[in-house]
Amino acid sequence: AEYTNVVRSRFVRREIRSLSDPDRNTFFDAAEVLFNTSCDEGKAIYGDFFECIDVFTRLHNTLAGDPYCDHMHDGYGFLISHAALTLWFERVLQTVEPSVTVPYWDYTIEGEQVIQA
Repeated sequence: AEYTNVVRSRFVRREIRSLSDPDRNTFFDAAEVLFNTSCDEGKAIYGDFFECIDVFTRLHNTLAGDPYCDHMHDGYGFLISHAALTLWFERVLQTVEPSVTVPYWDYTIEGEQVIQA
């Protein structure tokens, strides 16, 4: 008999300060691999979807580096372009460590602290 299974996985994004120490360390360890591994070496170890941090840096600088035409931060593209870049970064991190998600930072916590000060 032949069986076919569909495997689905859902990831939950958590605020970075709510991560347990092991979860936070796992995230930073996976990110460290992107920073310390060349693209060629990473692809050999983790597969063709791996990208080193240089790829993300170059893309961001290309799209945001021109002060007269910043495609990453000016106008309607801000949220879409950063969401896409974050999702791509997360998927590359998952080539290193499949359990990792990119945590979010709730900046309103500090905003509330400033208001209360």
